[in-house]
Amino acid sequence: MMDRFWRRAPFWLAIGIAGLALFDMQFGVAGRALTIVAVVIGVVGVLTAGLADALLVGLAVALFPSDAGLLGVMLALLYRMARSESLKLDGSLRSMLLVGFFVSAAGSALFGLLAIEARPLQWFVWMATLGCPVLLLGTARPRLPDQFAPRLSRFVVFVLWLQVPVCMAQLVRHGALEPGDWFSGTWGNSNLVGLWGAVTLSVLAVRALAMPNASKGVSSWIVGGGHAVAATFLVWGASAKIYSTTVFGAAGLAIVMLVIAGGAISRVGTGLRAGAAILLLLLMGVSAESWVRDNFAGLVSNWEDSEKRTLLSRITFDIADRYNSILGVGPGMLGSRAASAASADVLFKEEEGALQRLLGPAPKPERWAMQGLWDAEVAQAIADRSALVSMPFSGWGALRGELGWPAVVLLVFYLLALGWQMSAIATRHAGACNIALAAALGCVGLLVILFFDNVLEHPHIMLPLAILVITARAVADQRHEGRIVLAGGRTAAEDLAAHSGPISTVSPGRR
Repeated sequence: MMDRFWRRAPFWLAIGIAGLALFDMQFGVAGRALTIVAVVIGVVGVLTAGLADALLVGLAVALFPSDAGLLGVMLALLYRMARSESLKLDGSLRSMLLVGFFVSAAGSALFGLLAIEARPLQWFVWMATLGCPVLLLGTARPRLPDQFAPRLSRFVVFVLWLQVPVCMAQLVRHGALEPGDWFSGTWGNSNLVGLWGAVTLSVLAVRALAMPNASKGVSSWIVGGGHAVAATFLVWGASAKIYSTTVFGAAGLAIVMLVIAGGAISRVGTGLRAGAAILLLLLMGVSAESWVRDNFAGLVSNWEDSEKRTLLSRITFDIADRYNSILGVGPGMLGSRAASAASADVLFKEEEGALQRLLGPAPKPERWAMQGLWDAEVAQAIADRSALVSMPFSGWGALRGELGWPAVVLLVFYLLALGWQMSAIATRHAGACNIALAAALGCVGLLVILFFDNVLEHPHIMLPLAILVITARAVADQRHEGRIVLAGGRTAAEDLAAHSGPISTVSPGRR
């Protein structure tokens, strides 16, 4: 009975929030009440349901607009992994880079304690908001059912299509055929709408360019085309294009990784198709030259008069005059969301919650770096500029200020190594191809997106990415250990060519 409930719960949660957003009720009394219920269900499900159902429940809760509630679900998932002894390191370079990153964090914390001020509570908040998702990405290696990767792929597509009627209703309410922040899906955040659509489009594009023989039959191309149309609609309406553009750029790097990884990839054919795609994009750019020029000029103008530029300049060039530029000032002390939570006396906040009152006042490094960059006047003026380019928040800036250059370098190489692992899994394991490609795009895309925002501390991005990585890695581990047997003795490459579709994959149980 409970197994049936948890198997259906993710779909009902997703439909519930989509229904509220369809009628613009997700931020009203009913929406807030349903969010609380969803968070409670999410925490209980993550702790008690079968692991496959628990992951889908967590992903469904990620459709709700609550950051704090989703953070609770993520912490519950980390606890579940630790309790089941699924947090593991191996002897790979990735594990060494991850350990080095946390050693750097510990060293920065010790230096901050001795030389700046004692704020241990900030470390715990930083660990919950940033350390938790990084740990899940790097160490969670649970055993999952063979059929889970196709289940997850179908649920991701289901979520994609749920956003379409919601965004169409928001378009009708807006009353004008133009992109904007109002195009916000179930999250109340247009960036997430664009990100979800861009990842879908990029997975389809990568498969079309690098794995054209994996799609068999007219029906698979029709289904893939339908998904592409839906994803294009979501990308078009999202006002902030930086996330989407970054993912498209990551797709190019993912194709390079796929070609190097080999497997069933034809290097010559992929190179020719990729070249034709680049030529087509250049021709489209020439035809829309005025639009490209105007948007580029606007981007440059925003950057020249940007609070983010001021923040990064202080952290990069001026921090050595006050603090240790190599070790940083300690986690949660400058630029991170953990530091911002303690800084209501320095940063403008529409609402001040219990966490802000508990952590405040602002740490001294945060007060120095953020002074005058985010007050009520600046926050109001952001509406007339590019928020991601102008707002004084940056993931790489926070890591550089709090943990120093070694941690930044280690994390850059770790994300590249993780993206490489996901690309290799995509070429070798048909059952996880789409999941692994999406995870690779997320890992590589973070390298750029972290310049603009504290994405590592954004649970709406990091929890879905962690679930994708966990699933792809579980499939690879099971194949390596021989727990998945291919029908007819086929190799993984032959199985990829025989069974992969443009977005959905064939369940191993039906082969």
